[in-house]
Amino acid sequence: MSSTAASISTRARVLIVSALVVLTAALAAAPASADFGIASVDGGVFDAGGNTYTQAGGHPRAASVQFLQNTTTDSDGGINLMPDDQWKDIHVDLPPGLIGNPAATPVRCTAAQLRAEESGFGCPVASQIGVARLHFPIGFWSGDTPIFNMVPGPGAPAEFAFNLLVVIQLKPSLRTGDDYGVTVSSLNTNPGLSIDGVETTFWGVPADPANNFQRFCDDGSQGCSTDAPRKPFLTLPTSCPGPVETGLRMDSWQNSGVFDSASFLSHDTGGNPVGATGCDTLEFDPETSIAPTSKQTDSPTGMDFDLSVDQGGLENPDGTAPAHVKRVEVTLPVGMAVNPSAADGLGACSPAQIDLSGPDPATCPDASKVGSVEIDTPLVDHPVKGGVFIAKQNDNPFHSLLAIYIAVNDLQSGVVVKLAGHVHADSVTGQLTTTFDDNPQLPFTDFKLDFFGGPRAALATPDTCGTFTTVTALSPWSGTAARTPGDSFAMNAGCAGRFAPGFSAGVTNPSSGQGTDFTLRVARADGQEHIRSITTSLPVGLLARIASVSLCGDAQASAGSCGAGSQVGVTDAAAGAGSNPFHIAGKVFLTGPYKGAPYGLSIVVPALAGPFDLGTVVVRAAIFVDPHDSHVTVVSDDVPNVLDAVGADGATNGFPLRVRSIVVDINRPGFMVNPTGCDATAVSGSVGSWEGSTAVVGSRFQIGGCSGLPFSPRFSASTTARTSRANGASLDAKIVIGVQGESNAHVVFVSLPKQLPSRLTTIQKACLAATFNANPAGCPEASLVGMATASTPLLPASLSGPAYLVSHGGAGFPDLVIVLQGNGVRFDLVGAINISSKGITSTKFANAPDVPINSFELKLPQGPHSILTSNGSLCAKPLVMPTTITAYNAKQVVQQTRIKVTGCPKAKKAKKAKKAKKAKKSKRHKAKRAGKHKQSRKK
Repeated sequence: MSSTAASISTRARVLIVSALVVLTAALAAAPASADFGIASVDGGVFDAGGNTYTQAGGHPRAASVQFLQNTTTDSDGGINLMPDDQWKDIHVDLPPGLIGNPAATPVRCTAAQLRAEESGFGCPVASQIGVARLHFPIGFWSGDTPIFNMVPGPGAPAEFAFNLLVVIQLKPSLRTGDDYGVTVSSLNTNPGLSIDGVETTFWGVPADPANNFQRFCDDGSQGCSTDAPRKPFLTLPTSCPGPVETGLRMDSWQNSGVFDSASFLSHDTGGNPVGATGCDTLEFDPETSIAPTSKQTDSPTGMDFDLSVDQGGLENPDGTAPAHVKRVEVTLPVGMAVNPSAADGLGACSPAQIDLSGPDPATCPDASKVGSVEIDTPLVDHPVKGGVFIAKQNDNPFHSLLAIYIAVNDLQSGVVVKLAGHVHADSVTGQLTTTFDDNPQLPFTDFKLDFFGGPRAALATPDTCGTFTTVTALSPWSGTAARTPGDSFAMNAGCAGRFAPGFSAGVTNPSSGQGTDFTLRVARADGQEHIRSITTSLPVGLLARIASVSLCGDAQASAGSCGAGSQVGVTDAAAGAGSNPFHIAGKVFLTGPYKGAPYGLSIVVPALAGPFDLGTVVVRAAIFVDPHDSHVTVVSDDVPNVLDAVGADGATNGFPLRVRSIVVDINRPGFMVNPTGCDATAVSGSVGSWEGSTAVVGSRFQIGGCSGLPFSPRFSASTTARTSRANGASLDAKIVIGVQGESNAHVVFVSLPKQLPSRLTTIQKACLAATFNANPAGCPEASLVGMATASTPLLPASLSGPAYLVSHGGAGFPDLVIVLQGNGVRFDLVGAINISSKGITSTKFANAPDVPINSFELKLPQGPHSILTSNGSLCAKPLVMPTTITAYNAKQVVQQTRIKVTGCPKAKKAKKAKKAKKAKKSKRHKAKRAGKHKQSRKK
């Protein structure tokens, strides 16, 4: 008999008996009344002796699952009747970690081979992977029929099938979004199949001789051997949690999608619950390889991570598989941190897009992809690939600022894997620790995760050269001790570490005395030390109209909540390594007093970086006004090197900013005003680094058009005629600028008339310079000789203060120092006093600030400490004070200022007195002439 004939003969007997049973039941049965559902389900894992097999990671002789459907008994004949509903889809949910390796057979059967003959024995003997039996309502189990390892269709990792009456396909899949166990499904089962139960048995090692009694030969008989290699198909989980559950779900054609379910716990042959044992004997020796793609310090870099596990035991039929990796914790070395440059164009994957609990592939946007994944597993005949995606801030499984997703969607095998990793950045150093926990209990030989490189890489290398070590902590599902394989890499390029920041500053309108914007920029190159602080000194005369702005309060300035009325400019900060740092725009506000300075700046930058909102960065700065020439110096607080941000989980993360450049643009219309002097000068300052270096910086500064500015100050003075030896004389001098936009006064020289000499007794009581410099209020009362007031359109209120005589050691005469204060500003106007040999006093004020002045008035009053006295009557003849006022554009006003004298006799009295004096003189003259005439007559 040919093999084909034998096959038909053997199978025919089974089919004939089955058909007769079904036909008899159909003829005798009353209408079915059993409820659709599962009557029972059971199964087990067995060794060659038929005992329960429990070795974790081991390869049993076989594993089986059987179930029976609900039936009812006919009241007349006692025949089991089928329910009206016929099953459609059956799903068997195997315990997580129980796996089958489709590569266990050297060949696989094709669909054409399975259907080549009715018996299905066209499949290669070596492709058989188990047996199946069908149960009929009368309590009859069919004989064995072979289950074959099939060539899977597209989108399936594996497929098994048997052909008995009809072709039954068994398709395994991962429970993606759940526990990643294997579910074996039979879909769209033939509705005409009148059976009420199925038992399937899969062999642990298909080619093992222990299976020969169930192995079908080419002729349809059983008892064949095979020369195929002994390669395990079944492997038990590598965890030992105790009894595990196997579930079965089934729906019907009549009620598709409405599933009945049942399950059983793993047990021994006596029905006692039992789970896997021997986890402590499993090997767990994973290896790691971790290295950046760049060896250049302070630069964007990719990162290649490779986790490998020797799976020799998985393919050794007499051995045990190594424990599966449960938890992976990777801590990169300090300095290897998040690169802010990556934020430009970066997106984030939402919970709905990753859908961790769902079976479908992730739909994370490409903009959120920062790396790739490739997994080599013995269960699939090709590498499965996927991507690494940035999770949405706080809206992720960890409620953390940072998290990443790994998403795999292998269209060829249908494998879908979605994992969430928690990322924490140390609040002080920014050191990154990434943790993936409860990973699928699935074997792999290599897990490769590569973060993309390029200018916008998600990571940046350390700032310094040297050897850096990545530390890992890898925990197995077996529950044994974690392993800590690490890897080191060397950074050996860009090691200079110098600090030479670029600096530029200037105005947008170079016209003297005009309103302008002012822009300052500080920048550093990759590899240089990081910017910490900036001190900037503006040229004399480059000032601001404080009076035009509402000052922001201290609390609001520190919180970054100043109002629009206080805004004076904008800022741009660039952060991150590489040629494309990420730019963030901010605002600059003018504040009240700060750190001993009369004014300050609140520089507010919202830390919005791609999909991340890390709060608001506020950098304060103090604005000092020099008391000698009124030039402005701005001293910043520290520019953050590591930005702290708190996530919804309450954890503080640190983000190294790697600040590359800072641009401050003071652009409020009419706020800044240019000098009226056109001499070349500079914006100077210094930039400090977090590594302790200081770089002196400067940018040439010069404006034009000074000579075209008008200069027409009006100078006047007055005194009182009522002088005395005890109280001396007074003087009131005033300068008025009638037109805004003129050049500012630079030098004022005045020479007092000889009628108003200096009072030497007062000059001798001048304050010592050391005392004055320590605190003018400490000067003796006798040195306080006057008061002055000055008003400027730049400040909201006038400046005023005392005038002191200050002695500078070996100088011949003291200086007249006027301390002008107000609006938090102090300016010391210094007049150099000189007394000529003829007793004429002159004073030269050579440090008048390049500040627009509406008016200036100096009052030197009478009193016991008056600086002036009188030389004869001040009313006798006009008092003239030679005056020269020189502007910053070198124009001069030279005049003979006439001092107005108050308190002189009125003009009529003066005329009458003059007439009386003249008459008296005439009378004396007549008397004299008469006397001479009388003497002449006597002669």
